[in-house]
Amino acid sequence: MRTNIVYLIPLVALATACSQRDGDADAYGNFEAVETLVSAKGSGELVDFRVEEGMTLKAGQEVGVIDTIMLALQGAEAAASRAATASRAGDLVAQIAVQDARLADLQREEQRLVKLVAGKAATQKQLDDVRGQITIQQKQVKAVEAQNPGISSQVRALE
Repeated sequence: MRTNIVYLIPLVALATACSQRDGDADAYGNFEAVETLVSAKGSGELVDFRVEEGMTLKAGQEVGVIDTIMLALQGAEAAASRAATASRAGDLVAQIAVQDARLADLQREEQRLVKLVAGKAATQKQLDDVRGQITIQQKQVKAVEAQNPGISSQVRALE
């Protein structure tokens, strides 16, 4: 008798579960929706937002406006930095011209001293000193010219 009851209980449960109903729901509960993260392309204070819960949106649809004053100020700051850096390039050209003029003066002085040393009117030390100054001046010209690529790179980066 006991074995009959063991078989009878699952059969009754199966028969009641498979019976036809008149369309009533056989489960109740909460349904969860997929959450979608929406992010802005820029940062700033949100000044207008036109979305309500449950709205259907299209991809790329504008739903709000971000305050762009900070972005405009940053753009103006970058433009001012670019202008300041570009003016340094102009200053560099003037510095190179001064260095070249100084070098030309030293080279004329060297030519004059070569003639004076040949005529025993100047010492070899004076000529050697001028040649040393020429070497230093040439290095200074190269050092100033070496700044130009860095300034040009800064201008391009700020553009």
